[in-house]
Amino acid sequence: MKSTDEMLTDAVNIKNAWIINIGVRFNYICRAGFNKEEVTLRCINKVRDFFNIDRWQINQPIIIQELAYELSIVDGVGAIVPPELDNPKKTPVLIYNKYRSRDGYSGNIYDIDYATKDGIVYPSLDPSIFELKYPDLDVEGKAIGDSIGNTL
Repeated sequence: MKSTDEMLTDAVNIKNAWIINIGVRFNYICRAGFNKEEVTLRCINKVRDFFNIDRWQINQPIIIQELAYELSIVDGVGAIVPPELDNPKKTPVLIYNKYRSRDGYSGNIYDIDYATKDGIVYPSLDPSIFELKYPDLDVEGKAIGDSIGNTL
């Protein structure tokens, strides 16, 4: 026999997801005979497509190797090279938090280095979503050399 204190309901609580704004930094070796500026622009567009918000779900992790692979198949890219600046885990592509609300970001601070395990950036336990808010500003790509041994 059920207690009269128990209540059943079909109510659903909907919570807004926390937005974690990110920036992306990558370096690459350019194949000989390709224009480095054009290859860099193609790479930046690939990152923009990868982080297109319409293709992301709440609590979806960022698999860094997937992004590095997408960059590696851009026409003119010979290899992806881990950025050295602020990249203690030496990931092939650096993902970092952009949080300053005065710059138009969400204001949500997230320790991406701590949340990165085995090349995967995990979201918080609360509902959250990664967002590349200003792709024209938040993606930094650089050719650091070419496939015939020239460095920049």
